[in-house]
Amino acid sequence: MGFENVEKSYEKWVRYVNEYEEGATLYTNMDKVIKDMHSKNVLCGIVSSKNKSQYEIDFMPTGLHDYMNVVILEDDTKNHKPHPEPLEKIIKMMEIDKESTIYIGDSVGDYKCAKACNIDFGLASWGAVDAKIIDAQIILEKPEDLLKFI
Repeated sequence: MGFENVEKSYEKWVRYVNEYEEGATLYTNMDKVIKDMHSKNVLCGIVSSKNKSQYEIDFMPTGLHDYMNVVILEDDTKNHKPHPEPLEKIIKMMEIDKESTIYIGDSVGDYKCAKACNIDFGLASWGAVDAKIIDAQIILEKPEDLLKFI
Protein backbone atom coordinates (compact mmCIF):
# COMPACT_ATOMS: atom_id res chain seq x y z
CA MET A 1 0.00 0.00 0.00
CA GLY A 2 3.03 2.25 0.00
CA PHE A 3 3.43 2.78 3.76
CA GLU A 4 6.97 3.81 4.59
CA ASN A 5 6.74 2.58 8.19
CA VAL A 6 4.20 -0.21 8.57
CA GLU A 7 4.57 -0.45 12.36
CA LYS A 8 4.04 3.27 12.88
CA SER A 9 1.03 3.21 10.53
CA TYR A 10 -0.44 0.24 12.40
CA GLU A 11 0.00 1.96 15.77
CA LYS A 12 -1.74 5.05 14.40
CA TRP A 13 -4.62 2.95 13.02
CA VAL A 14 -5.09 1.18 16.38
CA ARG A 15 -5.05 4.53 18.19
CA TYR A 16 -7.81 5.83 15.87
CA VAL A 17 -9.88 2.68 16.38
CA ASN A 18 -9.55 2.98 20.15
CA GLU A 19 -10.53 6.67 20.06
CA TYR A 20 -13.71 5.89 18.08
CA GLU A 21 -16.66 5.47 20.47
CA GLU A 22 -15.70 2.69 22.91
CA GLY A 23 -12.70 1.66 20.86
CA ALA A 24 -11.78 -1.91 20.09
CA THR A 25 -13.27 -4.24 22.68
CA LEU A 26 -13.35 -7.95 23.41
CA TYR A 27 -16.31 -10.00 22.31
CA THR A 28 -19.01 -10.21 24.99
CA ASN A 29 -18.00 -12.52 27.86
CA MET A 30 -14.70 -13.53 26.24
CA ASP A 31 -12.75 -12.38 29.30
CA LYS A 32 -15.00 -14.41 31.62
CA VAL A 33 -14.67 -17.51 29.45
CA ILE A 34 -10.86 -17.30 29.35
CA LYS A 35 -10.66 -16.75 33.11
CA ASP A 36 -13.07 -19.63 33.74
CA MET A 37 -11.04 -22.00 31.56
CA HIS A 38 -7.84 -20.89 33.31
CA SER A 39 -9.38 -21.55 36.74
CA LYS A 40 -10.18 -25.09 35.57
CA ASN A 41 -6.57 -25.64 34.45
CA VAL A 42 -7.45 -25.72 30.76
CA LEU A 43 -4.36 -24.96 28.70
CA CYS A 44 -4.95 -21.97 26.45
CA GLY A 45 -2.71 -20.44 23.87
CA ILE A 46 -2.73 -18.01 21.00
CA VAL A 47 -1.51 -18.56 17.45
CA SER A 48 -1.73 -15.24 15.65
CA SER A 49 -0.59 -13.72 12.39
CA LYS A 50 0.17 -10.52 14.30
CA ASN A 51 3.76 -9.64 15.03
CA LYS A 52 4.93 -8.87 18.58
CA SER A 53 4.38 -5.14 18.28
CA GLN A 54 0.84 -5.57 16.95
CA TYR A 55 0.05 -8.12 19.67
CA GLU A 56 1.26 -5.74 22.37
CA ILE A 57 -0.94 -2.95 21.00
CA ASP A 58 -4.05 -5.11 20.46
CA PHE A 59 -4.04 -7.79 23.13
CA MET A 60 -1.94 -6.66 26.08
CA PRO A 61 -4.43 -3.95 27.13
CA THR A 62 -7.12 -6.63 27.63
CA GLY A 63 -5.31 -7.99 30.68
CA LEU A 64 -5.72 -11.56 29.40
CA HIS A 65 -2.14 -12.25 28.32
CA ASP A 66 -1.30 -13.82 31.70
CA TYR A 67 -4.07 -16.39 31.18
CA MET A 68 -2.32 -17.77 28.09
CA ASN A 69 0.12 -20.63 28.54
CA VAL A 70 1.89 -19.98 25.23
CA VAL A 71 1.62 -17.31 22.55
CA ILE A 72 2.95 -17.88 19.02
CA LEU A 73 3.17 -14.81 16.81
CA GLU A 74 4.35 -14.17 13.27
CA ASP A 75 7.84 -13.41 14.60
CA ASP A 76 8.09 -16.89 16.15
CA THR A 77 7.96 -19.02 13.00
CA LYS A 78 9.47 -19.12 9.55
CA ASN A 79 6.20 -20.23 7.96
CA HIS A 80 2.87 -18.64 8.84
CA LYS A 81 -0.79 -19.60 8.69
CA PRO A 82 -2.18 -21.40 6.77
CA HIS A 83 1.06 -23.42 7.02
CA PRO A 84 0.86 -25.77 10.05
CA GLU A 85 4.17 -24.63 11.58
CA PRO A 86 2.65 -22.17 14.11
CA LEU A 87 0.21 -24.78 15.44
CA GLU A 88 2.87 -27.48 15.48
CA LYS A 89 5.11 -25.17 17.49
CA ILE A 90 2.49 -24.34 20.11
CA ILE A 91 1.53 -28.01 20.50
CA LYS A 92 5.18 -28.89 21.08
CA MET A 93 5.72 -26.02 23.53
CA MET A 94 2.58 -26.88 25.50
CA GLU A 95 3.58 -30.56 25.52
CA ILE A 96 0.14 -31.72 24.40
CA ASP A 97 -1.00 -34.15 21.75
CA LYS A 98 -2.98 -33.31 18.65
CA GLU A 99 -5.87 -35.56 19.66
CA SER A 100 -6.60 -33.42 22.72
CA THR A 101 -6.21 -30.12 20.87
CA ILE A 102 -8.80 -27.89 19.26
CA TYR A 103 -7.90 -24.73 17.41
CA ILE A 104 -10.55 -22.03 17.51
CA GLY A 105 -10.39 -19.50 14.72
CA ASP A 106 -12.44 -17.17 12.59
CA SER A 107 -10.77 -17.19 9.18
CA VAL A 108 -10.10 -19.44 6.22
CA GLY A 109 -6.40 -19.27 7.10
CA ASP A 110 -7.12 -20.54 10.62
CA TYR A 111 -9.20 -23.41 9.22
CA LYS A 112 -6.54 -24.40 6.67
CA CYS A 113 -3.82 -24.23 9.33
CA ALA A 114 -5.73 -26.60 11.64
CA LYS A 115 -6.46 -29.02 8.80
CA ALA A 116 -2.82 -28.98 7.64
CA CYS A 117 -1.77 -29.71 11.24
CA ASN A 118 -4.39 -32.49 11.48
CA ILE A 119 -6.15 -31.10 14.55
CA ASP A 120 -9.79 -30.29 15.24
CA PHE A 121 -11.02 -26.84 14.29
CA GLY A 122 -13.83 -24.84 15.82
CA LEU A 123 -15.21 -21.87 13.91
CA ALA A 124 -15.67 -18.79 16.10
CA SER A 125 -18.65 -17.61 14.07
CA TRP A 126 -19.02 -14.46 16.19
CA GLY A 127 -15.93 -13.05 14.50
CA ALA A 128 -15.87 -14.85 11.17
CA VAL A 129 -16.25 -12.68 8.11
CA ASP A 130 -16.32 -15.57 5.64
CA ALA A 131 -18.06 -18.20 7.80
CA LYS A 132 -20.13 -19.54 4.90
CA ILE A 133 -17.08 -20.71 2.96
CA ILE A 134 -15.40 -22.45 5.91
CA ASP A 135 -16.32 -26.13 6.08
CA ALA A 136 -16.00 -26.39 9.86
CA GLN A 137 -17.45 -29.42 11.64
CA ILE A 138 -17.57 -27.50 14.94
CA ILE A 139 -19.30 -24.13 14.92
CA LEU A 140 -19.30 -21.93 18.00
CA GLU A 141 -21.99 -19.25 18.12
CA LYS A 142 -20.69 -17.34 21.16
CA PRO A 143 -17.58 -17.40 23.37
CA GLU A 144 -19.40 -19.33 26.10
CA ASP A 145 -19.66 -22.29 23.71
CA LEU A 146 -15.94 -22.87 24.37
CA LEU A 147 -16.86 -24.11 27.84
CA LYS A 148 -18.57 -27.17 26.30
CA PHE A 149 -15.12 -28.61 25.61
CA ILE A 150 -14.07 -28.69 29.26
